Amino acid sequence: MQDVVTRRNVQVSKPTIALDYHNTVGGVDQSDQNLSYYPSLGKGQNVYYKKLLRHFLEIAIFNAFTLYKKSGGRLSHLDLRVQPVEVVLEKSLHTLPLAGRRSDSSLTRLKCRHFPRKILPKPKNQEPMRGGVVCTRAQSKDASKKSRKEKRFWCEDSQVGLCVTPCFEIYHTNSDY
Repeated sequence: MQDVVTRRNVQVSKPTIALDYHNTVGGVDQSDQNLSYYPSLGKGQNVYYKKLLRHFLEIAIFNAFTLYKKSGGRLSHLDLRVQPVEVVLEKSLHTLPLAGRRSDSSLTRLKCRHFPRKILPKPKNQEPMRGGVVCTRAQSKDASKKSRKEKRFWCEDSQVGLCVTPCFEIYHTNSDY
């Protein structure tokens, strides 16, 4: 046992093995210790290559933090880990489409030539149908009628189900049907 003075000027006796370890601790031990502060692996990671990829990513982030600190950076390890995630989320959230009705702001449906096509049957669905856009919208204005309109024809370019007459013409000629 050796006597050691702590940061607060208190005399404490420590085992010599602990002192030897603290004096000779290398970068690998410190790296492992710092990686343990923010673990990213959960119980669901059963595939070894995913574990390895995450571990290498953790090491790369810690190495970046070490270089950042040596160059005079002032962010904490946690802030440096969160910052790239915030940047990626900020970029991806602006590109996500909003829930709800599709906006048809370009109105290309009014400019180009469109042709009605019958919806082709598939092995699991011999009589495929799509919801009618024009009929459904007209019906939603009249609250007394509550039945869903299904159509066997659609516009392949606009990707909407339509009646052959009159809905197809209305959808492709009127901006506000």
